[in-house]
Amino acid sequence: MMKHSTTRKAKGTPLSPPSTPRSLIDQGLLDTLPIGVVQLDRGLQILSVNGEAARLLGYSADFCTAKPIQEICQQQPGTVGHTIAARIRESLPTRRPIQAARAILAGPAQKSHPVEWNYVFLDTAGSLDGV
Repeated sequence: MMKHSTTRKAKGTPLSPPSTPRSLIDQGLLDTLPIGVVQLDRGLQILSVNGEAARLLGYSADFCTAKPIQEICQQQPGTVGHTIAARIRESLPTRRPIQAARAILAGPAQKSHPVEWNYVFLDTAGSLDGV
């Protein structure tokens, strides 16, 4: 069961949603997965990354949160046009998933490694848009 966190301003005041977007998927569950999962909002800002995604990206999960995907997913120098962020932006109007795309990521220590990635839109009323 998912819980939606709320805040109370004063006694007797109605509950309101939190001011910052939150993941709708349980982080503890995501951290048990053997694959990297990055959750994005509609502006392609990172809402959360699981442990495996943090390892692949070369940054801590806390460091990645609230950053634009293009800032964190640095691709091998010389990659032009078909970056991960560009591919996702191209798919936004049709909301078509991206499957089995390939990229070469360059981590903070400039260690490059190939990854296969997918992007799936989530049908939510909130700020979470895809993983």
